[in-house]
Amino acid sequence: MSKKFSGTVWCSYAILGPPESNPEISGILVSYIQRNGAKVLNQYIADSRKRMQFISELAKSNGYTAKEWFDLERKIKSGIIYQHDIEGVKQADRLVVLPKCSSSGVGMEVQYALNKPAMGMNLTPILVLVEESLLPELPTMIQGAAEQTQHMFVTSYTTLLSAYQAIDNFFTFTE
Repeated sequence: MSKKFSGTVWCSYAILGPPESNPEISGILVSYIQRNGAKVLNQYIADSRKRMQFISELAKSNGYTAKEWFDLERKIKSGIIYQHDIEGVKQADRLVVLPKCSSSGVGMEVQYALNKPAMGMNLTPILVLVEESLLPELPTMIQGAAEQTQHMFVTSYTTLLSAYQAIDNFFTFTE
């Protein structure tokens, strides 16, 4: 299979919040991006097993055992996660947002990506890929940002095939 995509991607996804109607869809979409040649910097987001492995590695890289990490004050843990996620957005060539609910963290990642050029960093195209049934619940700030920004796209999907097509179109348009 030839590689269609290139570059690095940060996938923005609300880990907490309500379950998805199809809990496997985000993992399938992240895998699709990877299989087609892009490097997903946070591939663990949509797979609970990989997420637990990531948490263990993040704890260890910050000098904590897994048990110590879970016992850490939320304030300390939140700061470490914030720094990690912002660093990922900094490194990314593209941001793919897979919203399942309103999330402050996802919104912060989107805003950081939008601000990168003003901070002397690369312009980062953004795809907000939302399940059609969730489109009415998409935060107005996300919708408004997309309307005001030429490199941010909100696309809905109804089937896995239409989600793949939206991803293909995004990568083709932003090459």
